[in-house]
Amino acid sequence: MKLKLTDLGIRSLPIPDHGQADYYDISHPGLCLRVSQGGSKVFTFINRKGDTRKRHTLGAYGDITLSQARQLARQLQIRLKSKTSGLTFYEALQTYLATEGKNMSAGHLKEVTRILTKQFASLHQHPISDLDTETITTILDALSPSAANHAYARCKAFLTWCRRRTLIASNPLQDFKTPHKEKSRDRILSDVEITAIWRAAATMNQYGAIIRLCILTGQRRNQIASLRKDWIQDDLVTFPAAVMKNEAEHLLPIGTLCAELITSWGSRIPHSPLFFASGQSTLFTAWSKNKRKLDRLSNTSGWVVHDLRRYFRSSLSRWKCCTPDIAERLIGHRVGSDVANIYDRYHYLPEKRAALEAYETHLQRLFTQSNL
Repeated sequence: MKLKLTDLGIRSLPIPDHGQADYYDISHPGLCLRVSQGGSKVFTFINRKGDTRKRHTLGAYGDITLSQARQLARQLQIRLKSKTSGLTFYEALQTYLATEGKNMSAGHLKEVTRILTKQFASLHQHPISDLDTETITTILDALSPSAANHAYARCKAFLTWCRRRTLIASNPLQDFKTPHKEKSRDRILSDVEITAIWRAAATMNQYGAIIRLCILTGQRRNQIASLRKDWIQDDLVTFPAAVMKNEAEHLLPIGTLCAELITSWGSRIPHSPLFFASGQSTLFTAWSKNKRKLDRLSNTSGWVVHDLRRYFRSSLSRWKCCTPDIAERLIGHRVGSDVANIYDRYHYLPEKRAALEAYETHLQRLFTQSNL
């Protein structure tokens, strides 16, 4: 018999005089409550494949509720479906990247693809329906704290998508917290250190120019490394949303020192649309070996390129180059509420330009001091 099962209805179902009676839940195909002549009531799930059907026991009513039975039936249905299809982690990943990738910026999509392809390579041929928490956390435990946190976030988002697509019954990372507590860096480069880095960078190749531009502009290294000639018009750089972390276009005036560097490097690779490239059209990638060389040349260690961004932002404040609002806009942060940003379309270019000019004036004074 087919009917919509309810807790009240289940309790009032008649006990058969002999044998068993099956009641199929019309709100969840496959879920069945079997009532026996002895009074027992057991939830089962009927899996149909062609002309065959197989009954799976879920649990007795009283031991599990109707809501739990429906959830168990759904999970079992998904597992059986996934095992039948033989869908692998890699196959599900390709569909995820092709569909959800459309909603990601180019930089975000590249990072997600790299992490899920590289860090979880051992799972690529693994059936997606068989994934469990232990299998995934074993991979995360072998990574550095920072890499583990990034891999966890990307994998959890992917598995949530798989659950919503009914490729898996539940997300194995749903109740698993971020592997390591995030620690914000508080390394502040001193004026002596920034001067040493500036001077050492001048003796290096593309990497040195990227470092100098990071010091002058406070932008992220990937923004500078991705710099294209057609992004620059007169004394303004327009960073497209695709290279920005907040996925919003960013307008940045060019100061005097910055303009000199850009003019110099613009002619180094005349036939490439990029300022910094490995070959004609491949983005600069030699970060690690050049960072080690810069540390050696500058006799400065224990810092990362992102610390230059912190130096820039802190110096704007300590040198009173501009208001905090303009300083945040210069480094590409969103300022104000979403509503305010909808209505305030002013670009603040004059204020940004004045702040950068003041900042460069302080830097030039710093770099020419004889005691540094």
